[in-house]
Amino acid sequence: MSLEELKKLYDIDFEDIDFLERYYNAYTKFNNRIKSIKKDGNVIGKLKKTCEYYRKFFDEIFGNGASNKLFGNKNNIRLLEETLMTLIQENERTNERMASRRMKVQPKNRAQRRNQK
Repeated sequence: MSLEELKKLYDIDFEDIDFLERYYNAYTKFNNRIKSIKKDGNVIGKLKKTCEYYRKFFDEIFGNGASNKLFGNKNNIRLLEETLMTLIQENERTNERMASRRMKVQPKNRAQRRNQK
């Protein structure tokens, strides 16, 4: 799902601390859940568990029922992965913009001031 499609449904703002906190908490839980999936066993069972964890991730960020609103009853692993990647990429772009802004307003150290002359 594209960022534009997501933004039509939900307020996605990686510069908003409340949103960022929900995102990081959900992402940490998601990674821990994925790591807990047993490596051996039924492949279909593992994929179902993975889809369940993706859905929990989206529900934790956007609220209960969000995954159903986004994906319906479908457990399409590609769609779930692509939507997560969309959020990760937007977070990275936002971090780069914020770092660039901070560099413009932060006081420069002595060596940086010397090099400007």
